[in-house]
Amino acid sequence: MIIDHLGFAVSDYEQSKIFFGKALAPLGISVIIEVKGWAGLGKNGKPEFWFGQGGTVQGQMHVAFAADSREQVGV
Repeated sequence: MIIDHLGFAVSDYEQSKIFFGKALAPLGISVIIEVKGWAGLGKNGKPEFWFGQGGTVQGQMHVAFAADSREQVGV
């Protein structure tokens, strides 16, 4: 990855944690750490994708995650 990590504010932390937890589980991505209302998700102990409460909630954004196969994402 060329970016060390990225983070953005969400309007509902718990709902976001449930959504991203389910959506990213097939890729082996999970919550690595939670700090002060923020969750860091990633693989191999490295949180790269962060979201949390506080700050301005981001509008539309495109983020893509690498998969090892089409089967991994159900395509």
